[in-house]
Amino acid sequence: MSVFKFRGSWRAEVWLGSKRVTSKSGFGTKAEAKKWMESKLASFHLGEETFGKPQASIRTMEELIDKYVADYLATVKIGTKRRYLIDIEYRIRPTFRYFKLAAINTSLIEEFRAKVIKEEISAKSVNNCLNVWQGMFCRAVDWEWMDRNPFHLKPLKVVGRPYPWWDSRNLIKRFVEGAKDNRYFAAYLLALECGMRLGEIVGLCKQDVSFDLCTIKIHRQWLDKDRCYGPTKNGKSRFVRFMPGSGVEQALRKAIEQSSDPEVIFVTSRGNRVGCRKLSGYSFARVIRKLGLPPITFHELRHTFASWYMIEVGDVWSLMGILGHGDVKVTMKYAHVSGKHQKVPDFSWNNCSLGVPSTHNSLTSEGV
Repeated sequence: MSVFKFRGSWRAEVWLGSKRVTSKSGFGTKAEAKKWMESKLASFHLGEETFGKPQASIRTMEELIDKYVADYLATVKIGTKRRYLIDIEYRIRPTFRYFKLAAINTSLIEEFRAKVIKEEISAKSVNNCLNVWQGMFCRAVDWEWMDRNPFHLKPLKVVGRPYPWWDSRNLIKRFVEGAKDNRYFAAYLLALECGMRLGEIVGLCKQDVSFDLCTIKIHRQWLDKDRCYGPTKNGKSRFVRFMPGSGVEQALRKAIEQSSDPEVIFVTSRGNRVGCRKLSGYSFARVIRKLGLPPITFHELRHTFASWYMIEVGDVWSLMGILGHGDVKVTMKYAHVSGKHQKVPDFSWNNCSLGVPSTHNSLTSEGV
């Protein structure tokens, strides 16, 4: 949309995206031309003016958001839906709810991105928000609500940051020895020596552990916010092995014996399922703080396992199966450590009953 001199008078044009939808010449002043243009645009946003376009082209962002949430988000995982709704309800809807879809163009999208960047969130979070919005436009095209997708912005460059992990055997040995009397010691070992996720550990049940086969079946995870089970992150089941007589086996047997619940393994002193936040943000954090160890999160025990696996074994495809990744590209972030450390035949941070470090047992196992 623009206002300019044309053959001795002023001319106003209204543009929607890359298309000029109406124009008028003969205005005596620039202010008059601009006022006419703004009134036409306002009428379009209010639905009073369609510029001769079919009804589908005057759909609003509010309508698109409601349909997207009701129809599409109903098909995604609970955690994904929750993350999408944060961007939708706190960023996209408040800004564009009254806009017509035909009025959304690259310039508006760039302005919105600049606004989100000012919130001082990470580049990855900015990209995630824009990806949600772009996904809405794709659906609108599929539903024939829009002729084309106006989203043409390139994602912001995300600077990769090294993930924290314990790269010293001595640190891990200190942790294992210092935490062995903790109520949730087995949970820590499942992350550190089997690479299991926090939700998978909290959701683990007694029936999922086979001491005869020395396997752990991982087929679901506990969703703390929703207080229910959900599928694994990639939607697939997997098995993780542990060695007979290893520290993992001994810790699991003890945890199962301590649990009064017929199903749940990791319970509080009152017999209730321990929450993810309590296990990671309170119990685990308290242990490493008490032992004076470098602070890492519970999830970074999984990073530690994966990094040492690459150092000792170096098989990224086997590691992909153990971690339950759906794409080897995700697992490849651990590959860089395999060539930076000299491989050694054994670990020494946890002397188990057989004299073989249980971490070494886990690292040399394969997911089935």
